[in-house]
Amino acid sequence: MKHLKSIIIGIVLVAMLSPTLFAQSFRIIPFAGLSKDMRSGTNMWNMGFTLGAQGFAAVSPDFWIGGRIALHSWGSDGQGWFEDLYGSPYVFSSASGSQTVFEIMPSIRYLFTHSEGGVNVAGQAGLGLIFVGGSDVTVNVSWHTTYSSGTGAMTLSSEGMMGFGLQLGVPVTVAKIVEIMPIYTLYLAGGDLYHHIALNVGVRLGKQ
Repeated sequence: MKHLKSIIIGIVLVAMLSPTLFAQSFRIIPFAGLSKDMRSGTNMWNMGFTLGAQGFAAVSPDFWIGGRIALHSWGSDGQGWFEDLYGSPYVFSSASGSQTVFEIMPSIRYLFTHSEGGVNVAGQAGLGLIFVGGSDVTVNVSWHTTYSSGTGAMTLSSEGMMGFGLQLGVPVTVAKIVEIMPIYTLYLAGGDLYHHIALNVGVRLGKQ
C-alpha cells in the first residue's frame, strides 16, 4: 500500500498515452535487471534488482515518445552503515533493512542506427517523479576493550520521500527483440541529491 499512490499515477500516465500508442507504431518493453545506489561518500546499500516496463510510440522512424515505470530495491550493506555510524573499538556484527525507489519517467528516445535484424543503438532521456521508501535499518555491533565488552545496536527510522529525477540511458537492441540498456538516474528528494545506476534487459512487444 505504501506505493499505491505511485502506482495510480503510473496507471493514469499509461492511460493518457494509450490512444497515441495504439494509433501508430508502438513498443512495450517489460524488463528486469540489476540496480545499485551510487550516492557519494557512502556504501550503505548492496547491489539490488529493478523491475518495470517502458512504452514508446513513434513520432518518426528515428524519434519516439513515451514513458517508463520502474521499481528498484536494495538491501542494506551492513559494513557500509557501520563505517558511517561507528568507529573503533566497535566491530560490525550484522544489519537489516532495505530501501525501495519507484520512478515514473515520461521519456523520449532517438534511434541512431537502423540495422535490420542486427544491433541498433539509441539514446533515451526522461524527466519525472521519484518515490523513496523502505524499512528501518538496524546495525548490530560488538566491542571489546581492556575495561569492558558487550554488544549494541542502532536503528535508523526510514522516512518516505518524493522527488524529481533526470534519467539518461543507452538502449541497445539485438535482432529487434531483446533490449539491453544501461541507465543513470539523478534525483532530488528531501533536499538532497541522490543517484543510482541500473542495467535492464527487456523484450520488445508490439509494432516495430
